Amino acid sequence: SNIALGGTCLTVSMEQDNQRLGETWEMLKKLLDIPGASATMAVFAGSFKNCRSQALMKDCDFILDRMLARQDEQVQSDAASLIASIVTRGPNVSEDRVEKLTAGMLKQLKASSSLQVQCEILNALIDMYSSDDTYCDTFEKLDVISFFQEAVSGSKRNQLPAHSEHEAETLMNAESFVEYKLQHMR
Repeated sequence: SNIALGGTCLTVSMEQDNQRLGETWEMLKKLLDIPGASATMAVFAGSFKNCRSQALMKDCDFILDRMLARQDEQVQSDAASLIASIVTRGPNVSEDRVEKLTAGMLKQLKASSSLQVQCEILNALIDMYSSDDTYCDTFEKLDVISFFQEAVSGSKRNQLPAHSEHEAETLMNAESFVEYKLQHMR
């Protein structure tokens, strides 16, 4: 389709022009509080390897702060996805940085009453910690597993109906993640 072709052309041209990539990222950063811009940033970060390695690492704290400061569910959800993309697809992220990002997301997970936001944070954390040998010290230090257990048992205890198929799938994945991690933790 024309849209796919246009997206491919944009990807190729942006990958070849780091300056334009950086300018686009900076423009999106200024608009982060707008839900459409935050969604665009999440897609942008997932699509452009150069963006993740150059622009994003310095912006992790900014993105986390926006997620914690905003009350908009979509911005919070997009920020969680964006952080996961930085950590999982970017260059090596230090354990200290991952610890700070994880602590912020766990804080938001506990504070949020939105199932959408909770599910996006759970998805982000699953992505970040799915490998058995990556960021294990942080996973254990922050007791990430207990947050998952609480989220899973809370949804069962309160019999919260998932508002969407995506949320139902996330809660099932979270339960499977807990079972897997408990079997494979050191």
